Amino acid sequence: MAIINIKVQDRQTLLDVAVQYLGDATGAIELAVLNNLALTEALSPGQVIQVDTDYIINPKVVNYLKDKDVTPITD
Repeated sequence: MAIINIKVQDRQTLLDVAVQYLGDATGAIELAVLNNLALTEALSPGQVIQVDTDYIINPKVVNYLKDKDVTPITD
């Protein structure tokens, strides 16, 4: 397991974080379990959550977002 700690940005949801770090919104379930959160729980800006980078679903999406410096944020 390669666990990293990330800081949630303003208006980000677990779905946003899953897309950014795991490459697919379905990874939100893994994030919720890992962080003992409800799937629909509101996240606070600056909140630190753990991401297991061994669980990357779509590395192409992760790399694209990183290369383009795009952070998915739900408004």
